[in-house]
Amino acid sequence: GGSAELIFLPDRAVFTLLLPLAVTEPPSMDHLPGGMVFVLADDDAPARRSYTGLLRQACLNANQPDSVILGATYQEARPVPRTVCDLATVHGHEKVILICDQNMDKYSEGKVFGTTVVQQVHARGFKGLIFIRSANDDTKSVAMYIKAGANGALSKSTAVKPLAQEIVVQYWESYSA
Repeated sequence: GGSAELIFLPDRAVFTLLLPLAVTEPPSMDHLPGGMVFVLADDDAPARRSYTGLLRQACLNANQPDSVILGATYQEARPVPRTVCDLATVHGHEKVILICDQNMDKYSEGKVFGTTVVQQVHARGFKGLIFIRSANDDTKSVAMYIKAGANGALSKSTAVKPLAQEIVVQYWESYSA
């Protein structure tokens, strides 16, 4: 919708570019953009139950039908990296958030570690946000999660509403940087 003009004069050239100005509001940083898709993985039943309430938190703007809560079985936990990347292909990487437990070790078939999942989703090209949510939330553990490629860490002891607010804060810190 703009226009450009170039005028040649004997001693100079004058270039004019006219563009319409659109004034927009900056995004509200007290909630996530609409349509966020969450992949939530944990082997603990209470954590998985709490994720149902987490997805209902208005500040997360969760696309509840497409978000998934996984980890009840080893067969659900193992393909988390593929699930994340498939959803990112459909919805866009910036719309997908992975929250994964560090120690999914209650399966007879084997263990799934959040840091391994983080490395696997990065190897598949995932560019969205990844958080490890663990009871192991000391400084050394958090540093290990970040070193593996997680964007941040969330404590398992945090209740649903403050957890949702922490996700919003970390989202904007990651995407505003």
